[in-house]
Amino acid sequence: MVNPKIKQAIENGEFSWYMMIKQIKTLTEPKRKGIDFWRKDTAKYVLKNFGDIISQMDPSEFRTVLEECGKDSKIAELVFGAAQNSLESIIELLNRSYPGVSYSIIENLKAAEYSDKLLTGNVAELYGKIDRDKVDLSALFFKNNGGFFYGEEIREEYMAVLANAVRTGSIHPSDVTGYIEEIKKDEQGVAFLSEYAATLVSVTNSPLKTLEQLGNAGVDTKGLNEIVDSRINDIAKEMLGQNSPVKISDTIEDGQSNVREMLVLMIQDLVKNEQVAPSEIRHLSKGGFANVFEVGDKVLKIGRPPLAYGIPKNSKRFLQPIVRTVQNSCNALGIKQPVNIEILEKCDVSTPPAEEELYMIYKELREEGMIWTDAKKSNVGRLLKSNRVHFKGIEKVHHDNVGFDEDKQVEELGPGELVILDLDFIFKEGSSRIQWPRGGTLSRQFEKRYQGELEEKLRVNGNVIQKKEVVER
Repeated sequence: MVNPKIKQAIENGEFSWYMMIKQIKTLTEPKRKGIDFWRKDTAKYVLKNFGDIISQMDPSEFRTVLEECGKDSKIAELVFGAAQNSLESIIELLNRSYPGVSYSIIENLKAAEYSDKLLTGNVAELYGKIDRDKVDLSALFFKNNGGFFYGEEIREEYMAVLANAVRTGSIHPSDVTGYIEEIKKDEQGVAFLSEYAATLVSVTNSPLKTLEQLGNAGVDTKGLNEIVDSRINDIAKEMLGQNSPVKISDTIEDGQSNVREMLVLMIQDLVKNEQVAPSEIRHLSKGGFANVFEVGDKVLKIGRPPLAYGIPKNSKRFLQPIVRTVQNSCNALGIKQPVNIEILEKCDVSTPPAEEELYMIYKELREEGMIWTDAKKSNVGRLLKSNRVHFKGIEKVHHDNVGFDEDKQVEELGPGELVILDLDFIFKEGSSRIQWPRGGTLSRQFEKRYQGELEEKLRVNGNVIQKKEVVER
């Protein structure tokens, strides 16, 4: 016998995630005399009507159901057993989810035991019916740090579906890079990639990464460069997209500057100035705050805005920026997302400086009335050219355009000299805005040493030298 109130709630579309978990949980609990059949029959009725319940449920509520599955494997086994027969309803629910919610649904699916029950035998249907503009399906099959997430049976099914999609040219752009990483492990993987390399480079939403992957896999990339060269707009999307720290949406809302179009113009000017092709752009590094690309002798940095864009004044120890600008845009969720773009000269970072050399830079800035709270070896490099702007048509960059508060002429350091590459965490001494990043212990050590040296001078010279105060928060 089924509880009539529960039955009515399901029929009226008023059955919440809490009610679902509460009912299903009864099937995992010890028997209770008297009311056991009532409870068990009601729970079985809920599972039988799982698809109808999901089709009326808000996606965020289904996410919570999956969170509960992650906490209790017995509940997960029952839920995913019912979900096997409710694939259409789950696909429909994902397709009406906001991107952020669909992503968290997928992450919770992966975190729950028995979720492979939902996927086994259903990969082709998922791939064919999921709205890929709303749901990043590749995130379901791959680990966040790379590699296939599920076992061999699902992997074989997934690879077969994607191989067919490659042959027909219908593979989704966001699936290409993950597919390449997987198929190159197979015995005939490189041969397959070689046969369909042009298709993959033409379709992918990451043309630079895909070209690099194919080359690393042993595929002859001759003839592919021209395809990549013709996709500058997509290269800009790649630099701003899912693999970047900013994750800018392809759709720019009214009132937001079109960062992508501006970046396209920058790329065109850069490759022309450096006399290289777009396909020769190399991805140097990816951090939590910025992606760094090599374009000839220049470096293009794209990422989150600095903690403090304004820098008190120029210094000979700053790598002189050609472009340093913060632009407003939106991320994939439509939330305002400022983007920092910098163009700089390439420096030698292969030989880390000695700690004493780093301290001398720190001290120079302190003598100039500035404090550098993120002093570390990875933030400096050695000049390959004189420290000035080397760009055709640009002799001097106005200080306002690169964030320097004062227009100050500085000594031009030559090749081999150390300069600061990352101008985040440069503050005016005594400022109330001073912040020390996590891991900034070296700067604190340097500041303690610097203050000690000032105190020693004060002791020797009387009141001629005053101790410099650091204000921080």
